[in-house]
Amino acid sequence: MSDSKLPEDTKEYIKVAHIGSAYGLKGWVNIISYTQPKTNIIEYSPWYLRSVSPSAKDQYQLVKVEQIRKHGKGIVAQLPSCTDRTQAELYKNTEIAILRSQLPEQANDEYYWHDLIGLNVVTADQVKLGEITDLMETGANDVLVVTEKVEDKTKTRLVPFIRPEVVTSIDLMTKLVVVDWDPDF
Repeated sequence: MSDSKLPEDTKEYIKVAHIGSAYGLKGWVNIISYTQPKTNIIEYSPWYLRSVSPSAKDQYQLVKVEQIRKHGKGIVAQLPSCTDRTQAELYKNTEIAILRSQLPEQANDEYYWHDLIGLNVVTADQVKLGEITDLMETGANDVLVVTEKVEDKTKTRLVPFIRPEVVTSIDLMTKLVVVDWDPDF
């Protein structure tokens, strides 16, 4: 597949990992996986790599991984044409994405985090709390990071992702999340 056939819409790409340091002398790299569990990255192929350099912004490159495996507590992979440590070091911090279509379908009441980011959050009384800008994993439950911009200030709220007690509804079509949450908190 050539670069011209890659999806142009960056929303089609889901960031699932990034490349860490070089591993060994034969061109292997450490993979920092964002998937849950972390070993799920092993099942995805092909990958789409994007350099973090400003000149390469939103430029994805299709890569079929030569080899990938669990190694100790981490994951290591060998990329095509990467045969020594010097070449492997050039990939450090490169983003690894897959296409949205590569993800398994979710049940009706389950959501991928990337689908929630950017949704507006309101209370049951329609008081706008802001936009979901991130999610955090905690021991007890996930937490929505809701950011509201008021004039020149930014207010951040941490709203527990507890359904249906706190998060009462999620509508991906209207991009709206309704929560049972005190707007002053």
